[in-house]
Amino acid sequence: MTIRTRMDLALCTMLTVLACLLWVSSDSFWIDEGNAAAKAVQDSIPAWYGALVKGGGSDAQMPGFMLYGWFWEKVFGSEEYGLRASNLLWYFLALWYMRFSRLEMLALALSPFVLYYLDEFRPYMMQIAGGAMAISGLRLLTQNLATAWRRVLGGCLILCASSLIGVLWATGALVSAVILRPDILREKSVWRDSAAVSVVFAGLGWYYLRSLLMGQGAAAMSGGILMSLGACAYELMGLTGLGPSRAELRVNPTSMRAYAIPLVSAAAFVSVTWIMGLVGLWKATPLRNWLALLVGLAIPLGALVVMLFLKDFRFLARHIAPMSVLLAVLTGHVLGGCGWEGNWRRMAQVSAAASVVIGVMGALSTRFCARHHKDDYRQAAQIARTAIGNGNPVVWAADAVTGKYYGLRSEQRSNQMTFRVWDPSKPILVGNEMVILSKPDLYDPRGSLRFELKSGGFVIVDEIQAFTVWRALGK
Repeated sequence: MTIRTRMDLALCTMLTVLACLLWVSSDSFWIDEGNAAAKAVQDSIPAWYGALVKGGGSDAQMPGFMLYGWFWEKVFGSEEYGLRASNLLWYFLALWYMRFSRLEMLALALSPFVLYYLDEFRPYMMQIAGGAMAISGLRLLTQNLATAWRRVLGGCLILCASSLIGVLWATGALVSAVILRPDILREKSVWRDSAAVSVVFAGLGWYYLRSLLMGQGAAAMSGGILMSLGACAYELMGLTGLGPSRAELRVNPTSMRAYAIPLVSAAAFVSVTWIMGLVGLWKATPLRNWLALLVGLAIPLGALVVMLFLKDFRFLARHIAPMSVLLAVLTGHVLGGCGWEGNWRRMAQVSAAASVVIGVMGALSTRFCARHHKDDYRQAAQIARTAIGNGNPVVWAADAVTGKYYGLRSEQRSNQMTFRVWDPSKPILVGNEMVILSKPDLYDPRGSLRFELKSGGFVIVDEIQAFTVWRALGK
């Protein structure tokens, strides 16, 4: 191991330890995390697989991540901090494969987008690591074919296992490799390495095809292409922590106006950095490399845009998580002043440094500012359990799986249901229930529950993050 490799290893380790101490939280799981945790806590592989298939939804399209989470939970436990810490392995690997440039590594390590999803028990850090590994291989392809191809294959394997969307990014990476090195298809070592992992790829392909035929997949989300592009840019630029909370944006998108100054300022620095990075790279990058990049991006992004029209699907920045690696390359490139001279070089470096500092400030805000805390299912479940213990029936208008993870289960005592999940087809309230409602756009989209609550004399008696608690007056 060379001195440089040792230094890179020490730097990656130091940044990972710092991330462990600062960015991984023990906050309550929100809906998607709670559903992932519910699979991780299963007692056996058959039980895990049954929960994965039965649960359906987007979780069923993340087999590799879900299996990884199951193994991790058996070693480190089911608490929020322990499960989220599973991202640290992927964080370390992502940084390790960014060591072409320490400035690029630092840009990825401090990316507000990366730090946000580091604190979420979902497959996005896994996708970022797979993307970093694949891109590392692509950059090495013209120098050391055997090593580079193994990295590309390894990154694609991680991407494909992470989720069905990861397959799109893996396809883009493989096509990019062929464009960069057309002679790659004539190399025996390439076919030998590909054959070694073909069984895994075939198994994943069979699983995804079967799950799609069973109708499993992410729920459709209303929203056009402009809304999707805006949401992607907002997250990827690291503006989340500088603006309103996600819950506030869901209810009132115009709430961004109150944060206009910091948002516009931050967006300006980030935009200038990325533009100068693209221009600088254009000067130093062969045309074939640009063609490989554009085709590699067009495949996953084009497929996601098609889904907008075929499935009423609003893709968000987390669906293009591997893009964060490319953006870190741009930022790191500009931090080094590459491609620019004189005053332009200094301006580029100042802009890049400012965008990194602003991003860290935004990341600190999302981690520690109260308005950005995750949906507080843990406290909502505790309120429900206390009410049930006091003999009060509870109606739960929120995610049932996450509620169950926090100890809420439907039960009946003395011919009276003490806890039940809200069913819009049976909108009947006796009047003595405690009703716990989360995100009305998801759990009461037509307003029937709130109408019945108000008609029955119910009022909000408590509010916690993403929840309102209702009781009838005098009860």
